[in-house]
Amino acid sequence: MKTVFTKEEGNLIDNYFSKMKKENEAKKEDDYGDSNLSELRNQYVYMLVDSTGSMRENEEPMANACMDTLQGLKEKSEDYNSLTKLVSWGESIYEVNSNFMDPGELLEIVKAKYKLKEESKESNPFYCYGKTNISMIVDYIDSQLSRSSELCRNIKKGDPKILFLIITDYEDNNSLNKLRMSVEHLYENRFFTQYCKILVIYCGEERNKAAAEKLAGGPENLIALNDAADIDKHLAAITVNSIVNLIDPTHIKNRSHAYEETPNEVAQRQHKRAMENEKSVENLTDEEATAELERALGLMKG
Repeated sequence: MKTVFTKEEGNLIDNYFSKMKKENEAKKEDDYGDSNLSELRNQYVYMLVDSTGSMRENEEPMANACMDTLQGLKEKSEDYNSLTKLVSWGESIYEVNSNFMDPGELLEIVKAKYKLKEESKESNPFYCYGKTNISMIVDYIDSQLSRSSELCRNIKKGDPKILFLIITDYEDNNSLNKLRMSVEHLYENRFFTQYCKILVIYCGEERNKAAAEKLAGGPENLIALNDAADIDKHLAAITVNSIVNLIDPTHIKNRSHAYEETPNEVAQRQHKRAMENEKSVENLTDEEATAELERALGLMKG
């Protein structure tokens, strides 16, 4: 048996469901942010330099490529609020600046350090010595991208994707299987795949090029060190064509964690629930209709 409502009672229920729908829409906007791109957006850039022994003959062109990149980012600061970090790695990781800096300010620090030509990472981040462990820098990238990291908490919908610019010859003195696993692990990190891009500036042998392309995500993301003078064109292409579309994806690095929904899946579930809540009054049973009417009348009185 169908329940018949008066016009006034039907209007009350319609208003109730309309209010529910608006609250759901407001909740989704709070969860996922505004996609307005008119404000100046942050562009996070990591510059990761391979300062191991095999890179010694590339020390000067590597340093020049880094300084040219910082200069280019400085000149484009009116388009994006560029925030940069320089990291040198060999037998250990050395962060020239632990916090992100304006590229112009970092450029002056790098110029001063490189001018000294001292043989230590602290004084000269481009000083090359020691064995190569590429999986170390791949693991470093992965460590920067988690739900609790400040970087991922600060990224906003509409920002350019985080850029990891890696200068390397991709010569590795450690286990190639360990390196392969590190790269695969990185690409299982949703924060990386949804928030980031890699550009490899390559100066190695042809035999290692395919592996370097795999780290970069494809040959289109790899350029030769002697072509680094055109780095501005590559950076511009990455900035224009890679924008963060989703906020707060699930970080699945730890496979023991239970599966969590992505924002898209949450939105679909909420939409389905809203549609179910808006089902026609004619299809309600007497008991359901009475309960909904009481809720609506109580809501309107409040």
